[in-house]
Amino acid sequence: MTVISSADRIFPGIWLIPESYDEKTGRLPDIDIRGSLTEICYCAEGRMSISIGERSFFLMEGDLFVAIGDRFPPERDFSAGCFRGTTVVIDTDLAPCCLSCILEDVDVEPKGMAKRLCGRDGTCIIRGDKGIAQIFSELCNTPENYRKGFIKVKILELLLVLSAMNCQDCRRNQALSKTQAAAAEKTASYIAERPKSKMTVADLSRQFNISQSHLQNAFKSVYGVTIYSYIKTMKMRSAARRLIETELSVLDIAAEYGYDNASKFASAFKQVMGISPAEYRRLGFLRAAE
Repeated sequence: MTVISSADRIFPGIWLIPESYDEKTGRLPDIDIRGSLTEICYCAEGRMSISIGERSFFLMEGDLFVAIGDRFPPERDFSAGCFRGTTVVIDTDLAPCCLSCILEDVDVEPKGMAKRLCGRDGTCIIRGDKGIAQIFSELCNTPENYRKGFIKVKILELLLVLSAMNCQDCRRNQALSKTQAAAAEKTASYIAERPKSKMTVADLSRQFNISQSHLQNAFKSVYGVTIYSYIKTMKMRSAARRLIETELSVLDIAAEYGYDNASKFASAFKQVMGISPAEYRRLGFLRAAE
């Protein structure tokens, strides 16, 4: 087994690996771990695809990927150009059989947890879970004066939450053939590059020469959302940047994205971004002034 630096070791056989990639640097941590592994990878920003044999899995913001394997990292692709995330790697031969030996009442068996979540396929994806998102947000914003202890507590919390998770919440069998995955990825890139354009599933079906039903099923399997939901998300994220980068009125920005009614735009914006356009702009200006 090849091990990463001891500074990344949280518990025996358990490592925390912050990862980021952008197309300018093209760099990732130099890591090679081999053993009886469970990988728990969270995508905080951007997109990434993971290939295991002939199967492909796609992660976007808020997704958690769990896989049982013998080597980390697996084959990955960052063709979207940007990825920021955090991975917990567990060597179940080296980690404690039950984490109650670390903290009483944390009755978690890492090997059993992974098998229950992943089933026969050895993989699962959990999409958009707010509790998991909160744990990883706190892991990435650790107070420096008690960083090591804080990280240990959050790792135990993560494993406890995963061990208690209903398997019905885990989206298994989301692997696609490379042809299906490519069609979904091309569709997502096409949408993301044209946030101001009006388009329908029928338009995209013709664009990529694939039936509407096959396209929608592949897209939902890859990204965990419908094509219409993804189009709205890309529009609102692009509009959010316009709110911060320009002085255009909310109504003018709404019109750029095909909304002739400011209240409908504000409602769609809040559904995606969590706050109103006016509040988003105000908070953006406050951050810029700090």
